[in-house]
Amino acid sequence: MRTNPLLISYPSPDFSGASATDVREEIQDALGAGIKTFLINFQEIESMDSAGLRILVAILKDVQTAQGQLFLCSLNEPIQLLLEEAGISRTFSIFANQAEFQETGLGA
Repeated sequence: MRTNPLLISYPSPDFSGASATDVREEIQDALGAGIKTFLINFQEIESMDSAGLRILVAILKDVQTAQGQLFLCSLNEPIQLLLEEAGISRTFSIFANQAEFQETGLGA
């Protein structure tokens, strides 16, 4: 069975400009190392501002350009609503939690 490298990112509770940029840099470094599958676990994230939203979209574009896959999990209700109001909730592959993602075998 082939194993796909997977990077799971656990951002800080405030997904704003600086912290979101850190996540983007982490993912860009991983892309450079050949990793193509990414999961951003929002379990600890309490808030996301417009800068964080813009960077999240930029991360998605980075990953898609590299022909990778980006998944999100454990979004709280305010962040889910933000994605819906921005009209991009269906742009992302979203799982209820990390266990649900792992059940798919996408990172295996």
